[in-house]
Amino acid sequence: ELTFDEKLGEGAFGEVYKGKWNHNDVAVKKLALEVMSEGTLKEFQREINLHFHLKNPQIVQMWGITSEQPYGIVME
Repeated sequence: ELTFDEKLGEGAFGEVYKGKWNHNDVAVKKLALEVMSEGTLKEFQREINLHFHLKNPQIVQMWGITSEQPYGIVME
C-alpha cells in the first residue's frame, strides 16, 4: 500500500512527495500530466522499463509506478 506524506518539491513535470510503500520510506514523483496521449504513454512505458532495469549504486532505484493516472513513480 502506497501512502503520501509531505510534499518535498515540484517542477515542470510534477510534484515529489515523501511516502511509505510496504513499510519503506520512498519518494514518489507524481506526474503533472493528468491524461497522456497514446504516443506519450508508450514513451513513458519505454522509459519506465529502461529505468527499472538499471542497477547501479549511483542511480536512484525505481521500485514501481502507480496504476492510475496521473501516474506516480515510486523510488527509493
